[in-house]
Amino acid sequence: MKIYGETLPYCLIMINKYNYKHSYSKIAEEIISINNGGHYDIMYLGKLNEGDKKFIMYYLNLGLKENDIECIFLCEKIYRNGFGFKKNVIIADSLNHIYASRIKNKR
Repeated sequence: MKIYGETLPYCLIMINKYNYKHSYSKIAEEIISINNGGHYDIMYLGKLNEGDKKFIMYYLNLGLKENDIECIFLCEKIYRNGFGFKKNVIIADSLNHIYASRIKNKR
């Protein structure tokens, strides 16, 4: 049985101390799960308080700078649908283009 939020401290340590690039999106999953009875879906981002939203976006933006595919995918969904932030189709389309090209190159 997973206790939601249990890996959040480890993700933060891995990112901040060891510069591990693949935990950025996990921060969003953990914070949303903690605040939503253990259920995760990026659409719940809009239900969080401003501090939690900013915390999540801080780490997702770090992931974008590192070209992390999960962060690209999540940010595209956030901006396309306005999950907790103002919709921005231009940013969403740009992220979708990057995501699609990354997926295409993996094949």
